[in-house]
Amino acid sequence: MTNKTTEVVIYQIKADKVADYANISKLTDGFLSRRNGFLSRRLTQDSKDKSIFLDIIEWESLAQAEAAAEAIQKDASMMALFSSTEKLISFGHYHNFK
Repeated sequence: MTNKTTEVVIYQIKADKVADYANISKLTDGFLSRRNGFLSRRLTQDSKDKSIFLDIIEWESLAQAEAAAEAIQKDASMMALFSSTEKLISFGHYHNFK
């Protein structure tokens, strides 16, 4: 049995930041890659509303996912991400069912 955790975040970027979001996302990749327990990240964009993104992040454990979620809010290098965000639509941690 594995304790891996999937973090799912759906959010909207401000309209004037969408064109530059690839650069902003690279900052997030860097932050995540330095976190204990980080396994992978998959970033997708809504097919109709280009300002909406879905992040799927895999972690070794829920504790590591929660620690990263807390740390990202305090990391000065992530201010570009937060200032670009219009709104958080959904955020949660999930485990495989059965």
